[in-house]
Amino acid sequence: MNVLDLAGTKGPLSYSSRSHTPQDEENDQDHYEDASDELLSTSKKRSKSSHHHDQHNNSTSNGLNKDDIEAYFTNLIAECDELIELVVNDKPLKHTYTEYSRNVELVCRKSSKEQSKLVTKIYAALDQKYKSIHNSIMSDIKEYKDMKKKFPLSLFVIKVSEWEKILTQLSTLFIYLDRTYLISHTRKRPIRQYGADMLMDDEILTGPSIKAFFDKLANYRRDRTIDTTTLIEAGILIRRFLNTYDFAREYNQEITRFSTIKPMNSSYLRYILTEIELEMRFIKACGFDKFFRDQMFNKFQRTWIFRDFNLIVNPNFKDILQSPDLEHEFNILLDYIDECNNDNNYREQMAYQWKRYLINQFDELLKSGVTEKDKSPIINRIIDDYNRYKTMIKVKFRNWPQFEANLKNALKENINKIEYNLVIFSQLSKYVDSYLRNTYNNKPQTQSFEVFYTNVISLFECIRNKFEFLTFYKLDVSKRLLIFKEMDLKYEQELIKGFGEQIGENDDVIGSMKKMINDVIKSREKFNKIIEDIDFSCLVLEKTKWPTVPQSHNTPIMLNAKLQTIIDSIDTAKKEDHKLLDWNYYNFHQLWIKYNIGSVVKELYVNLFQANILLLFNDQDGYDISHISRLTKMSPNLVKRVLNSLSTDKSKILFQDGTQYKLNFGFNDKSTKIRIPYVREREISTTTKVSENQTTSSRDTIDSDGLQLVHEMRQNAYKSQLVGIMKRERKVKVVELFNIAIEALEKNGPVAISDLKTCLESLISGEYIKRVDQDYVEYIP
Repeated sequence: MNVLDLAGTKGPLSYSSRSHTPQDEENDQDHYEDASDELLSTSKKRSKSSHHHDQHNNSTSNGLNKDDIEAYFTNLIAECDELIELVVNDKPLKHTYTEYSRNVELVCRKSSKEQSKLVTKIYAALDQKYKSIHNSIMSDIKEYKDMKKKFPLSLFVIKVSEWEKILTQLSTLFIYLDRTYLISHTRKRPIRQYGADMLMDDEILTGPSIKAFFDKLANYRRDRTIDTTTLIEAGILIRRFLNTYDFAREYNQEITRFSTIKPMNSSYLRYILTEIELEMRFIKACGFDKFFRDQMFNKFQRTWIFRDFNLIVNPNFKDILQSPDLEHEFNILLDYIDECNNDNNYREQMAYQWKRYLINQFDELLKSGVTEKDKSPIINRIIDDYNRYKTMIKVKFRNWPQFEANLKNALKENINKIEYNLVIFSQLSKYVDSYLRNTYNNKPQTQSFEVFYTNVISLFECIRNKFEFLTFYKLDVSKRLLIFKEMDLKYEQELIKGFGEQIGENDDVIGSMKKMINDVIKSREKFNKIIEDIDFSCLVLEKTKWPTVPQSHNTPIMLNAKLQTIIDSIDTAKKEDHKLLDWNYYNFHQLWIKYNIGSVVKELYVNLFQANILLLFNDQDGYDISHISRLTKMSPNLVKRVLNSLSTDKSKILFQDGTQYKLNFGFNDKSTKIRIPYVREREISTTTKVSENQTTSSRDTIDSDGLQLVHEMRQNAYKSQLVGIMKRERKVKVVELFNIAIEALEKNGPVAISDLKTCLESLISGEYIKRVDQDYVEYIP
């Protein structure tokens, strides 16, 4: 509202005096007598002559003539009127503040009418002065606008400071009037409030001034080195004279506008935290109260840090997180989030950025592992990074619970992508295989089994298609059990138990792996036979539970009488269980044979092939290959291979003398028990056969067989899902069929649309489904 409109609700004419009541007359008489007493006291101090003590017939009880008193009051009122003019026009005062204040008090105590008159005079003087100031500023604003220049904030400071000086002086000099009359008045305002309201309501003046203030503040934000004296002075005046709520609203809008110029780089945190600190210092220097400062501080947080948090922090989160230079700022940011008590979901926003960062990190890692030419394993790097991120959660993110869940979710999202899923199967299985083999071979480990177990189970938890992985993993378990059947299998059992806790102990794959281990343990406990110098370890397997079995020797051989006796006794025991044993897997039955070299006795750990040939040397010192072949009914190539295993540089039990092989009585080994290697892993095949001329490593064979098994499982699952949908829908669009199938299948693992297309074509060829046209297919009952 323009306060220059004197007919307005806040103009001085709206504050007319009340009608005088009898009570007012009584109060005025009391005030008058009090004022007379005060006047007597004052006049005695000022009097220099004795004639002031003469009494007249019309004198008061205090000894003063009423005419004198009235004249004195008239003089005091004139002095108050003069005082108002002096202050409003910024002229020197003629008396001290104390004397003026005393005079004002005397006038006010004379009567309420005099108080009302003083207020009216002060209001009128302020109205006139403010009009002058307003017109002066508006003239300046127009002049600057005509020159196409911004209105200078310093001019506002000068004019408003002049106005504040007037209000301050009047409030101080007429403090008695303020305290005894205006403060308690229902329709009139104290002097300072009256003047402040005039400025506050003058939008024509305050609008450009506020704009000039925020323009100056924006310049200061761009260049923190500029002088802020004028800016702080303006802030102080704005705080004193403008509505704090309206100013806070304007300040909020300016904060939002300024937030768009933040630098989008890794120095974001340091920059913005410094900006907030400088802003809070400025606001405090302007004298705003704690409530306003807290309100602005929260606004800075929401706007400069969190409003565009996802857009600003995400591209730079890696630098912010990993840079040692930003450690202090990062902790301050976390303090801010903690102080908010998660009321504004800032912690969830940070957790979201954490997840996005992890997804990118794992994706880059997996992508590099898949595209590297040497195909080096990446599982170790994944595990190392996973554990490093877990530590980071405890150290950097104060163990906030959402962050560990997001770590798992980020890893889960990546390793279950169709392009990485099978790579993870292979490499996780390799990771387990390498650790357990090193354990069985007594090689030093870089980590305890407890740490290793935690790593494996953590990754397994993130695999969505767990059953497919275990089918893959089962091949490696089978292979290890056949190679290391005499080892302690507790680690194998612990891992299988851990997997079972994730998917259920009654799962078929878990059950078959347990059965495999039971076969090995039962063979050691039940089917070991000791006859004379032979300790025979028979490996009895239930073939239906084993995906990996030794290659069978199709032609039966002639065994040594002692060995045949052992086998017959085991056969007899199994016949009682109505089961027959297939003994054609000679190379996987192990024996301890005592070997006497003079006075030295060695125990040799060999298989049936090796034992069968070694026992021949009890009857004769030397044999050639053809002779051994006739006696054992083993092929010459097999005999040669067995002889080679017994005559290596490391295990030279036999030596070649011309065409004959003889016992090496000079064989010397520090160990009393010696394992003679024979089995090579490539001899272990899976149910998916590998051709004899195929030159592939055992690991590649396992990977190839495992991938083939998983592929077949997926094909069967896809076909089953497609047929089930078609039975229900009868006729459906191909696109809709695939969408329904993908939604159901993705719960158990990644789905490739190309595989679904292949399966659909197979079902069409098999006449389970027929193609109606290019878009529709129909179920064939």
